[in-house]
Amino acid sequence: GTEEEKRALNRRQLRRVMLELVETERDYLKDLDILVTLIMQPMQQKRDFMTNKPLVAAEQISTIFSNIKQLPAVNKELLRQFEDEYRFIPSERDVERGLDYNSAAATASSTASASSSSASSVLGSSSPRAPRFGHVFLELADYLRIYTQYCANQEKSLALVEKLCKDAQFEAFLHERRDVVEECRLLDLKSFLIKPIQRMCKYPLFLRDMLKYMGNDHPDRFDLDHAMDKISGVVSDINQKKRRIEHNARLVQLSESIKKCKFKIIDPMRQILKDGEIKKIHIKKSFRGRLVACNDCVIVLKHHKPSKKDPRIKFEYVLHFEASELIVRDVDVSPTFSFTCVSLRQRAPIVECVADNAEERAEWMLVLEDIVATVTARLNASKLQMRKSC
Repeated sequence: GTEEEKRALNRRQLRRVMLELVETERDYLKDLDILVTLIMQPMQQKRDFMTNKPLVAAEQISTIFSNIKQLPAVNKELLRQFEDEYRFIPSERDVERGLDYNSAAATASSTASASSSSASSVLGSSSPRAPRFGHVFLELADYLRIYTQYCANQEKSLALVEKLCKDAQFEAFLHERRDVVEECRLLDLKSFLIKPIQRMCKYPLFLRDMLKYMGNDHPDRFDLDHAMDKISGVVSDINQKKRRIEHNARLVQLSESIKKCKFKIIDPMRQILKDGEIKKIHIKKSFRGRLVACNDCVIVLKHHKPSKKDPRIKFEYVLHFEASELIVRDVDVSPTFSFTCVSLRQRAPIVECVADNAEERAEWMLVLEDIVATVTARLNASKLQMRKSC
C-alpha cells in the first residue's frame, strides 16, 4: 500500500495497543482482588472438619501467596495514571481522519483547531494532546520491583499446591472455588497464581508494540524508548533473581539427599547446569551413579539404599572435580558411549562415565567442555587484570 495507508494502519494499531493496555490492566486488578478475597482469605479461614485446625497452616499460606497483598497498590497507581492518559487516546473517527496526535506537529495543529471543532477529538478530553504512557512507565517502573519476591517464589508456591492437592479436603476446596464461585470463571488456583508473572512479562510487549506503531516525532517517543529499557531491565532482574533462588533451592535439595557429604554443596555463586543418571561410572570399580555438573565443579555420586530413618537420603558422595582442574575426554569406542573426567591434580583418579547413547554422551561433553572453557577464560582474564594493575 501507499505510505499514507501504512500510516493509517499504524494509527489504528497504536490506538488498539493503548486501549488494550488500559483494559487489561483493569482486568488484571480484578483478578488480583479475586485471588486475595475469594481464594486466599477463604483458604485462611477453612478448617479441617476432623481436627478443627486450619486446613492450611499460616506458613503454607505465606508460601503459596507470597507478597500478593502488596502488589495491588502499585498496579492501582499504574491504572490511575493509565486512566488519565486514556482520556487522550484518539477516538476511532479521529484516527480515520488522521488526528491521532501521533506526532508533535499533529498535536500542535489539532490543539489550535480544537475550539472550532464540534466533535471531541479524544475520549472524554476537551484539551487534546498525545497520550503519554511512556512517561507513566518511566515514573513507576522501579516500583514494579516489588514483583521480584512473588516471581522468585513461584516454583515453591506451585510445588506446595501440588503437594496439598493430595489432601481430599484441600482439593475439594479448590474445586469449589473454581466451579461454584462465578467470579473465578472456571479458572483454578494455579491459573490465578501465574497471572502476576504473566502481567510483568506483558509490559515489555506492550511497550514494544507502541514503539513499533508510533511515529518517530511522537511527543511520548523519547520517554517510551527509555521506559522500554527500564521495564526490560526490571523484568530481567526479576528473572535473574528467580533463577538464583531456584538454583539455590536445587542445591539445598541435592545437599539434603547426600549421606554425610564431605564437600560443601551449597554455595551462593554455584549453579547446577546439568545433572542426571549415568548408566555406569568406573573409578576403581563400576557402579550406577549420578553426575552433577555445576558452573564451578562436577560432583560424582553413587546411589544409597533408601532408609526409613531419613527417606531424603538417596546418594553417597564419591568425589568432585574443581572446574579449573578438570580435563574432559571423549572415549570414542562404540558401543560404550564413554567419556572421562580427569583432574590436573597428581594421583587424582580417572573417572570413566558410560552414557546410554551417543546423543546423551554428546550432551554431557558439551556441558562439561563449556564449564571448563568458561572458568578458564575467567581465570585468564583475572590474571591479565592483575598483571596490568602491577
